Amino acid sequence: MQRRNFLIGMAGVLTTAATAGVADAFPVWVPLGTKRVGLIADYDIFAVNSFLNFRKIKLQVTGNGVFLYDMMVVYRNGGHDRIPVRWHIPQGGGTRVIDLRGGDRHIRNVQLIYGKLPNGRGPTFAHLYGRT
Repeated sequence: MQRRNFLIGMAGVLTTAATAGVADAFPVWVPLGTKRVGLIADYDIFAVNSFLNFRKIKLQVTGNGVFLYDMMVVYRNGGHDRIPVRWHIPQGGGTRVIDLRGGDRHIRNVQLIYGKLPNGRGPTFAHLYGRT
């Protein structure tokens, strides 16, 4: 009986350890907001209503492709990071994973300057994600 309880307990410990390793290997991206992209040039602010300490952000695009000109991340402590990007994000694509600098990375908002070419293929949406 004691051996059976020991084996069941060890199986539980190993399962917990394996699950923790899988969670670290496949991090979860938290959605921070979605905006509709206007024509040629558009300026949007993604207000982040979370007090999580994000280390990375990325932008995904649905609909048409987007030209991302400039990005600024504003933190709750008053600091900011200006990230000049000048990227073309194709339809259904996204940016690379952007590492945030500094110790206190509680994001207040993310400001984007971007746009799309008028091609009549329907709306385009930008989705911002963060990872702790």
